[in-house]
Amino acid sequence: MLTPEQKSDSFKIFCAYGATNLLNMLVEECMELSLALHKNLTRSKISVFSDISVISELADVCIMLELCSSLFDRSLLSSQISFKLTRGLNRLNS
Repeated sequence: MLTPEQKSDSFKIFCAYGATNLLNMLVEECMELSLALHKNLTRSKISVFSDISVISELADVCIMLELCSSLFDRSLLSSQISFKLTRGLNRLNS
């Protein structure tokens, strides 16, 4: 999702903040995205897909996910992604 330059920048951020702080930042960004989505879906006349508040928070979450995903075992993460996608497809076909 990130360009090579963005990955380089994100690595600098990772090194500066450390794992625990990054995970706390991820939690915060996810909550902010949740609130922006909820606000848009319940009160806004702007499409959620063009709401700059939602898009901005989604960008923050994408960045934090990229940073934090490196903290976890890549093989286990990939396995869980495959499992969850397969489960979702199975639900569609049931």
